[in-house]
Amino acid sequence: MYLPELIPQMLNVLHTDRTKERGATQNILHALEVLGTSLDDYLHLIVPAVIKLIEQADIIDARVRILAIQTLGRLCNKLNFSDYASRIIHPLARVLDGDYVELKGVAMETLCTLVYQLGSDYAIFIPMVNKVLVKHRIQHLTYETLVSRLLKNQPLLIDGVEAVEARRRHTEAVASGELPMSSVSKPKMNESALRKAWEGNQARVVCRVPCRVVCAVHATRD
Repeated sequence: MYLPELIPQMLNVLHTDRTKERGATQNILHALEVLGTSLDDYLHLIVPAVIKLIEQADIIDARVRILAIQTLGRLCNKLNFSDYASRIIHPLARVLDGDYVELKGVAMETLCTLVYQLGSDYAIFIPMVNKVLVKHRIQHLTYETLVSRLLKNQPLLIDGVEAVEARRRHTEAVASGELPMSSVSKPKMNESALRKAWEGNQARVVCRVPCRVVCAVHATRD
């Protein structure tokens, strides 16, 4: 792979793709997820490009914006986003403050991932995010649990039993009409095991990435 040459071409697709379905954009977002830990030196380029997709509500389809938010969350499981926390969390808060309900669940899930990674560094963002959550009466049991543990200096990892219980309470609350909008994240998996599995498959998977990216680049040029 030649990432110094490849990354600019990939990001150019995100900037120039104007097709209705934005299939090339979706391919690039998927490719970024596959490249994962290889992107550490390029986050200063990638984060602004993906955030721009999320914030262009007037011209970007909600489905693509959801995929962009998910991409950030998945990359957060593989890369250190501490230097870009503000540039990510403020746009996500604006998503929560917006009118697109279908984006709010995935935005909350990505915030949970950021809380887990940032730890105590996330505390400065809690009042700002909480203001939006209260304003729109958004409840998210996983996020609330993580923030509560953070403020109490407790371990943030939610084990399987607690995750099942959180889902049960969520289901009951939705059924009773208590939660107007909520989405509970999946329990946090063993990150080291996931990374080993991903690295073990990298040699088999990554060889397909350039082909997908090249196709996406050519699609936008035609």
